[in-house]
Amino acid sequence: MRENQKEYAYRVLKMSKDFLPTNLSTYPDLVLGGKILYNLREYQESFDMFEKAYQKNDHNLELLSLLITVASFLGKKEKIYFYFSKIESIDSNVYTHNLIAYILFQDGRYEEALNYFLKYKSLYKPAYARSKIGLTNNLTPMSLDLIKGKNLLIYSDSKMGYGDDVMISSLHGEIFKLCSKVTLLVKPKLEHLFRRSFPNVNIVSLPSSTPTYGEIDTIISNIIRDQDIDNILYNFEIISVVGKNYNAFSNKETSYLEPCHDMQKIWEARINKFSGLKIGICWESIKLSFGRARYYYDVSDFFDLMKNNPQHTFISLQPNVQKFSKSEKNILPKNFEIMDIDLVDNLDDAAALISNLDIVISPATYIAYLSAALGIETACISPHNCTILKWCVLPETSKSVWYPNLKFYWSKNRNQVSQVITDIGNKYIKKIEGKSKKTIGCSAF
Repeated sequence: MRENQKEYAYRVLKMSKDFLPTNLSTYPDLVLGGKILYNLREYQESFDMFEKAYQKNDHNLELLSLLITVASFLGKKEKIYFYFSKIESIDSNVYTHNLIAYILFQDGRYEEALNYFLKYKSLYKPAYARSKIGLTNNLTPMSLDLIKGKNLLIYSDSKMGYGDDVMISSLHGEIFKLCSKVTLLVKPKLEHLFRRSFPNVNIVSLPSSTPTYGEIDTIISNIIRDQDIDNILYNFEIISVVGKNYNAFSNKETSYLEPCHDMQKIWEARINKFSGLKIGICWESIKLSFGRARYYYDVSDFFDLMKNNPQHTFISLQPNVQKFSKSEKNILPKNFEIMDIDLVDNLDDAAALISNLDIVISPATYIAYLSAALGIETACISPHNCTILKWCVLPETSKSVWYPNLKFYWSKNRNQVSQVITDIGNKYIKKIEGKSKKTIGCSAF
């Protein structure tokens, strides 16, 4: 694994066992190999490799944390507490205390977990948040009885991406019906979109999209001081309240986010000057990480779909779209357009453009979730071994539990991505061709 960053990034993007060298021996190689196996969901092999690395370095916090995490997936309780004891003997940081508290909580040791939450206040977790209003023993999962008819504060943090916030907000309507009053703490880029979409909710903006735990603590303290708050909920906890089974997701409204109508009209006029259907494409997430790297596409994966449909126009929905060189532009299909739009910092503009689309074809990125939340028919293409996404798919179907207008499709391997995109794209194009629809959108992890 002696390679420069560019070569390594390429290998992560094409992540596969085939890229794992044999006879790994050095500590860095063993850790990196274990991470790759972990992201391939090969937990036992990953754990074995991390243990080999531990034999070479038994004083590394990151490695100990990885060992505990993988051991928890495998149900190796003795191993969890063995490495747990090793972490406690080191001057650990906030991340490891988070992990310790999580393991204690999972094992039902609520008081011990709460002590960790309270001791390390920089770690802003629901247990600590609720302790601020006197609910110090409330570490057990939320229930309807604990929020029904109450004044509720819901907060998010930097650990949740825009896609997470948008996806979870599909359940907000159920929460709002139950509570007497709701205050929603959101990232600034979602503030205006959420204000329009949830007019009866008190929306409070975080200072930034990546707030520190200290900033979250200050804002929540101020809200508690000025308002009579009965309970505090972390965004993801909403699932345990109103999303305990698949039936909880049925009969939801197809569209629940409201774009800016003036901006919507502007984008409608701009894209209507192009010929045929207007098909948006996005080929990678704005965040590079082990968990997502396997699902990145390249713009070239859409070339066959573009060339097969020269009568239609393909519009980039790619956040942070790169500037193509002159030589690269020469190979781009002539029916591919890059719009002047900020899809990262101006989500109002993004919502206005996407709301003019008819269909989005995509693995899961916030662009795809935003599309589904705006009521656009959406298809997500993902690898066949993508367990990250399968938890939110209805059993025995390809339908999403989050949106009735979102379906999943799986490619068998990386080499089939272009063919799957072409097949699915053609399927949806035929579905709306000749109809008075606006556009199709395509997005990728």
